[in-house]
Amino acid sequence: MQVSEEVGFSSATISPNRRRRRRYSLRLPLLGRVIGTGPLAISGETVNISSSGILFLAAQPITLPARLVMIVDWPATSSDRGRLQLEIHAHAVRCTEYLVAAKIDTHRFVSFPPEVERSPDQAA
Repeated sequence: MQVSEEVGFSSATISPNRRRRRRYSLRLPLLGRVIGTGPLAISGETVNISSSGILFLAAQPITLPARLVMIVDWPATSSDRGRLQLEIHAHAVRCTEYLVAAKIDTHRFVSFPPEVERSPDQAA
């Protein structure tokens, strides 16, 4: 079961797009942690993403203010290096129960051989 089904989320509940950057609707699994709170791990699913922000459903509530580091499994592979993950450093700007909007501070794509698992604790 996806996080969106667990919390009863529908994409129809999101208001029309008024942002400067184009948002792409992507339902991708993510893992992360809240920086500075010890081992508080987060998991969830992206709703949409742009070059400057991310909207995601968290499996557990997140309290503001929150600095986040997240790893998103990207739906493409690097032909010579294996699978891709998007590493995101962001800060949450809005939380409504399980729906979290965050401004992306930095991001980068990282490639790994298929057999290597990477966690948010290994993020730069």
